[in-house]
Amino acid sequence: MLVGTSLRPEHRGRVQVVDVVDDPVEILFAIIRHPRPYPFSRQVHEVMEVWNYRVTAGQVERVRGHNLSRKHGGDGDPAGDGAGL
Repeated sequence: MLVGTSLRPEHRGRVQVVDVVDDPVEILFAIIRHPRPYPFSRQVHEVMEVWNYRVTAGQVERVRGHNLSRKHGGDGDPAGDGAGL
């Protein structure tokens, strides 16, 4: 189910199922990621991506993303300072 998403297989434990519709025909799930804007940057954002898995079609589609760091008043503050997360 996670093939085609931004989640690496070894991080599948980060998936949070949000909703299961019908038998299940569709599964809405979220992935929490901590991307860096640039490889050399110390900033780390906490981002929640919402995905929809259409079971019968075997298709995964990214629905939306939310930058939780910014929602909580931070701007990808450097890891370890505790600000914004």
